[in-house]
Amino acid sequence: MTKKTKDPKRRQESPEVIKQKLEQLAKELDELSFPTSPIDLELASWVASAIHLYLDGNAKTLDTAFGLGKEDTYKAMDTRRRQAKIIRYLKRKGLSWPEIVDIYGTVWPVANDSKIDERRLQRIRNEFLDDELIERLEENDP
Repeated sequence: MTKKTKDPKRRQESPEVIKQKLEQLAKELDELSFPTSPIDLELASWVASAIHLYLDGNAKTLDTAFGLGKEDTYKAMDTRRRQAKIIRYLKRKGLSWPEIVDIYGTVWPVANDSKIDERRLQRIRNEFLDDELIERLEENDP
């Protein structure tokens, strides 16, 4: 393994230049072949596919392309969507935000020292307001 170095020149390059270098790296990784490749082909293919995901716009960041992004994965989004449905349901039943905060803690206990408060629950609900609109339109659709 090589030692990490801080290279100030690298940070001065434009995003276009960096993307060109990433494209070149992905191309070279795609062109590696057995037995001449100094890099494991499966690993090279994995790296190249992650770079392609990013360059094609299918991943917002390289971290996401390599699976290292924040917990904003499909699973986490699905969990928040289910939480938003519960919050909307409780709100429609006429519960106040403090009452929903109390109920929420029993339904989805939060690990560590994360704080459950009205604002956090409102953000979860608001993230999926379009889902609520669609549900209401479907309810009124003959």
